[in-house]
Amino acid sequence: MGNALLTPIHRSLGIGASEFDLALVDQAVAASVIEDADLDWKAKLPDFSSDDARLELCKDVAAMANTRGGLVVYGVRENASRAEARVNVDVLESTQERLRQSLYLFLRPFVTDIRVLVAEDPTAPGFGVLALLVGRSPDAPHQVGRDGLDRIRFPYRDGATTKFMREHEIARAYSHRFDGRADAQTRINAIFDKAASNHAKDGSDWLIGIAVPLLSHRSSAPRLQKAVVEAVLSSGQGLSTDLLPEADDRHEALGEVSVASASEYHRRLRRSVVGGNGSRYGLAVHFELADDGGVIFDSGFRRLESEANPTLTVERIESFMVDLVSLASATANLLGVYGTWVVGVEIDHGSTPFSIGRLDRYAGGQDEFERIDTEIVFPAAPVELLDHARQLSLDVLEQFASSHLVKLPAGPS
Repeated sequence: MGNALLTPIHRSLGIGASEFDLALVDQAVAASVIEDADLDWKAKLPDFSSDDARLELCKDVAAMANTRGGLVVYGVRENASRAEARVNVDVLESTQERLRQSLYLFLRPFVTDIRVLVAEDPTAPGFGVLALLVGRSPDAPHQVGRDGLDRIRFPYRDGATTKFMREHEIARAYSHRFDGRADAQTRINAIFDKAASNHAKDGSDWLIGIAVPLLSHRSSAPRLQKAVVEAVLSSGQGLSTDLLPEADDRHEALGEVSVASASEYHRRLRRSVVGGNGSRYGLAVHFELADDGGVIFDSGFRRLESEANPTLTVERIESFMVDLVSLASATANLLGVYGTWVVGVEIDHGSTPFSIGRLDRYAGGQDEFERIDTEIVFPAAPVELLDHARQLSLDVLEQFASSHLVKLPAGPS
């Protein structure tokens, strides 16, 4: 399920996450799936030589980003807003790049939460269906227009129709933008506090990871079923192993958790909780998946008998970061919560200094750790996930005046 996504097409068909491919598109056509606020059928690609056509492209994307995100699909003819037939379009990399470049022309601020999806027809190489997966944007409202030539407008989706905001709607959208990040930070602080309180009584030492959508979807989030939680864990474990294969010094915390045992899985308010007892790698693990997609992922680390203070190895940190970004990616993809997420890491070591270093070489104790936050746009390619895991690991090590990674490959120069 490494490439599985949950798109508006899947939701319209009432099916779970899967790859974006021609079989999915053909299923939508057979079912005459209707356009909605988050789904727009297009029979043809824009005319890249026409400013008017490229302006229309920017309008379509801005409308999705200003509303709840969605999918703009090129290569499906519609009739009365219902998918009627697949009509292959050019899906070459050069065409994908022209789409991306066109979005820079008349769209302000630029929408960063965009991914190009491709379903190529094996019987017609270079042709198939192209789609733009647009996340709900934390930078909304986005405006479209040609400087000096057009009236600047702010589009949004109202069902299958694109409309333009009025003055009071624009003012409200700007207010939501500026308040949104502050609200998100308050939410993130509360999640970290909750995660720390989970371990306050046991006196143990923990790596704490969180991953939450920057824009909350709680009000519309359905109750997650156990099968979905199991699928997220399975997909996350598979992706983590693909990114960083197992070895003698590979501490895969995700490998400790499973919902196969009823004693390890239970429901709490608007979230599912799974624990791991360390039977596989010797790591105590705590995992929570909120119905709105928020993740808490904790891994314990122990004091060595020869050490006065708890000790973290570089390998343990790198493995944890790969597990965390893999779990966040699996959650975003299988729940269909795309766009900007905040991923953060804290080390809960109580009042006791802790150490960090190689498996065979430990550094001195540390009294304080500064929490790390970063933003990741999902869906994300494997190379992007590795880069985020690498940077998170470096952010930890640099607090100990070190930047020497062990397991993660070198990033691009």
